[in-house]
Amino acid sequence: MTAKRVTPAAMIMVGLAGLTACSGGGIGGQLASPLEECSSALASDELSLGQVLNGQSTKAAGLVLAEDMRDEISKARDSVAKLSADPGEEQSERRDALAHMDQALAAAIAAQDAVASGEQRSINDARQRLGQLSHEIEQQIAALKAGGGA
Repeated sequence: MTAKRVTPAAMIMVGLAGLTACSGGGIGGQLASPLEECSSALASDELSLGQVLNGQSTKAAGLVLAEDMRDEISKARDSVAKLSADPGEEQSERRDALAHMDQALAAAIAAQDAVASGEQRSINDARQRLGQLSHEIEQQIAALKAGGGA
């Protein structure tokens, strides 16, 4: 048996293949983290609105958290917008992630406005929408991690 020489380029290719496999592969792995950040921000905002409704938190504290969560969602969305995607399925996954994040950002702004208004019904409606979107994004994350897209 003859010994085969492994070139540095071959070692780099093997290393990159291993990194891609570990990161979840393709754009799906790159989308999962910002989507998780977005979902966490929605859940935090939802919890905060519940505390405002129950009198466990002040309107001012709820407003500060709503603004912070809006900013977190915006940052996560910007990171997805900067990703490049290959034509086809990757672009579709990226578009789906951006669509969910746009909805999340709109809901976070609506939550901020609801808290500022102090109207119980508006706060409750915003809270329900945040929970719904958080659930939808968690489903998208699970699909991406399973390799099935959104």
